[in-house]
This record gives sequence, structure tokens and C-alpha cells, in this order.
Amino acid sequence: MLQHYRQLIDDPVRLGAFQRAIAAVVKPGDVVADVGCGLGTYAIFAAQAGARRVFAVDDDAAIVEVAAEVVRDNGLDGVVEVLAGYSTQLTPPEPCDVVIFEDYLISLVSPHKARVIADLIARWLKPGGRLLPPRARLWLAAVEDPEGHLALDRFSRTQDRLFGIDFSATRRRTFASAHARKLGAGALLTAPDLAHEYDLTRLGHVELSATRTLTATRAGVAHGLLLWFELELSGGWLGTGPLAPPSAWQQTIFPLATPLPVRAGAPLRVELQAAAAGEGLSWRWSLARAAV
Repeated sequence: MLQHYRQLIDDPVRLGAFQRAIAAVVKPGDVVADVGCGLGTYAIFAAQAGARRVFAVDDDAAIVEVAAEVVRDNGLDGVVEVLAGYSTQLTPPEPCDVVIFEDYLISLVSPHKARVIADLIARWLKPGGRLLPPRARLWLAAVEDPEGHLALDRFSRTQDRLFGIDFSATRRRTFASAHARKLGAGALLTAPDLAHEYDLTRLGHVELSATRTLTATRAGVAHGLLLWFELELSGGWLGTGPLAPPSAWQQTIFPLATPLPVRAGAPLRVELQAAAAGEGLSWRWSLARAAV
């Protein structure tokens, strides 16, 4: 687990963007909460920006111990207080001028995340306080991903039969599920399209419905829809998509069971829907040639 967090801090794009945003948003004397703090990186940035008091909150007791050591090693244990527990179950020691929350899914939000953010605004943040980041956007595009498709359809040569057993049910479920993926600009078959915008300070619901007609920018084979997000940070946007500088974040791919050959300039009909399903989201998607 610690190695996972060490990998997360090996990300100059993401950490640099947050360091600059925190320096711009936090004012001298502010009280700040860094919720989902991990190793306490953003909490330390806030202290360096002049915060009077910073609460670094994480529900992983083991990582909280490490974060407390990191804070002490940087001489900030008099400013940064590390708290173990879920923010929704803790009593804020003091109302905060700024709350930093970056613990998002690769598809951004879920009903659970929405409740956490609503609680942060209602109980942790002062009236008129600042949430960082305050807004987010979701983007989608059709992509060509033969390597990823082959990994999902690994038993196609045997028609999903192994050792005399029919495993086709696993294929059906695999291609009815979203998967983490990390693709670059070369995978894009269409220009990115804005699927949804979120005001994270007023996140009332997480459902979305996007129906689009996209145009293929080149010939290729569509293997699925790719979804990624951007976070607003002090007037700029930190992206996680194929056109953004690489970072630790992955994207979400919604695969097609049958890849779709497309020609340059062809219109493609795209539908993507997300509905609340318990603590998570239930996704539906389709990608087909549009009627001309």
C-alpha cells in the first residue's frame, strides 16, 4: 500500500498543478482541511502557503501514521494535525476556510463521493469558504484500442471455451463493464466532446445522460468510448485525458463487444448514461454509425 502512495507522488503534473492552485487559494492565517490526504502532500502545501492550521484527514490508519511522520520530518507538526477516520464521521476541530478534496474515481463521482463532498461543505467548510477543486468536467471520445480489446477478448480464438467449458458468460459481462485504461492522443478517433459539467460545490446528483453525434477524424476501428475528467484549479484545468500531459490518473473505457470500422468524416452516434446504483454508478453505452 505504501508503494502505491509513493507512486502517486511521483507525478509532477498533478502535484505541480495542485501546489500552484493551493498557493493561489490559501491565504495567510487560513484554516484548511486536506481530506483523503494520503501522505499529507497537499496539507504541507497549504502550510507552506501560510495556513494557520491544517487538518490532514484520511481513513487509512496505516497511511495516517506515515503522513504524521512526513509532517514531522518537514517541521510542520505544529501547523498540520493528522486525523484518522472518515470525514463524515469526524467532528471538524474548527471551521475551515478551504477544503481540499481530490479523492475522485477515474469516472469522477459516485453517490458515495457526492455525499462526502456535501458533508464537507455542510460541516467542514465555513460559509463562503473555498472548495478545491470547485468544478469538474467529463469528456468522451471514440477510441481505437486493439491492445486493450485483445486483453478483454483474450479467449476469442477458442470462442470462450477452455478445457471443454463454455465461459462465454464471462465475455458478456466483461464487455458490459467499464474498465480502467490509459490511452494517448493516437487512440482518438473523434475529437473530445464535453459530456457533462459538475459544480462540485452544489453536487446534487451524479447521474448523467449524453447523446452525441461525433465525427471520425480519421479512418480506423472503434473499440470503445473513452471517458475522462478535468478539474478546475485556480482558473485553469488539470486534465486526465489523452491530450493532457501524462499523470497518475487513468481513464475509463466502455468497450464494444464487436469493434466498429469507421471511415474519416463518418458521423458516429454515441450514447452514454450513468445512474446511481447503491454506492456506485450503473453505466450504459452505445456507439454506432449515424444515419446520414
